[in-house]
Amino acid sequence: MQAYSMDLRVRVMADVDAGEMTMRAIAQKYRVSEDWIRKLKRMRRQDGSFAPRVRHKCHTSKLDEYLPQIEQFLREHPDATLDEIRRELNLPASRSTVDRAVKKLV
Repeated sequence: MQAYSMDLRVRVMADVDAGEMTMRAIAQKYRVSEDWIRKLKRMRRQDGSFAPRVRHKCHTSKLDEYLPQIEQFLREHPDATLDEIRRELNLPASRSTVDRAVKKLV
């Protein structure tokens, strides 16, 4: 999901600072949630900024080293479930981690 633009953030906070509208009215005007506006106010109070936070790329998976084995297993067992893959290869990861590893191979 994309972060809201800085332009939108500035306009929302300008209306908040003006104090002429309720938070509900501001949220409706800009089609955002009241919780998101509260979050912006909290960010500004804590950090001095309400700019979107830098999103870091995903770290390497603990299954990256197992990808060749997973790929081979899937060639031999194309209809295997995630639990079967995890159990048969004795993978040290959750089902969702195995799912992400399989999706890397597709």
